[in-house]
Amino acid sequence: KINTVRYEETRYFVSEVSFALGQQLGYPSGQEYLGEDYYSVAMGFEFLRKNMLNIKPYTQNGITVISSRTVFDWLAGTLARGCSPKVYRLVEDVVLFAGEPTITIWLDTTAEIAYHRIEERGYDRADMAFLKKFSVALSKQLSHQHSFLRVSGDGDRKSVHGMVIKGITDTLKF
Repeated sequence: KINTVRYEETRYFVSEVSFALGQQLGYPSGQEYLGEDYYSVAMGFEFLRKNMLNIKPYTQNGITVISSRTVFDWLAGTLARGCSPKVYRLVEDVVLFAGEPTITIWLDTTAEIAYHRIEERGYDRADMAFLKKFSVALSKQLSHQHSFLRVSGDGDRKSVHGMVIKGITDTLKF
C-alpha cells in the first residue's frame, strides 16, 4: 500500500482575476487581457508557489502526491500558446525551480472532454484549437525529455484516480 494524497487544483488566482478584469474591460479571456507572455509568466509563478506550499511538504515526508497539474502541463501550455522562446525559458526556469516530479502521469483527455470540463468550471474559457495544440505539445515534450505513464483522463474522477493509483503501484512495484 502506498501513502498518497490527491491534490487537484482547478482554481488559480491569476486565471480567475485576469478573467474577471478582462471581462470588465471587454476581453474574452484572462490571456487576452494580460497578453500571452505575461499570462504565462504569472501562471508559472503561481504554479511554483502552489507546488512549494501544497505539494513539497508531502513529498518531503515520503508521501506520494497525485496532482492534476505538473510542470509539464504549464510548459506545454506555454508552447501551445506560442510564447516566445525567451518567455518559454523563463517559465521553464520558474516552474522547474522546485524540481521535476518523480513520476509524471499524463492524463490523456480528448479535447472535447477537456473543453466541456473547462467550460463547466465557468471562470475561464476553453478553445478547441488550443486544447489540440496543447495535447501535441505535451506529447512531444514528454516523449523527448521525460519518462511518463499515459492514462486515459476521459472517465469520471473515481475511475481515473483508480487508474492513476494502479499506474503508480505498478511503476514503483509496491
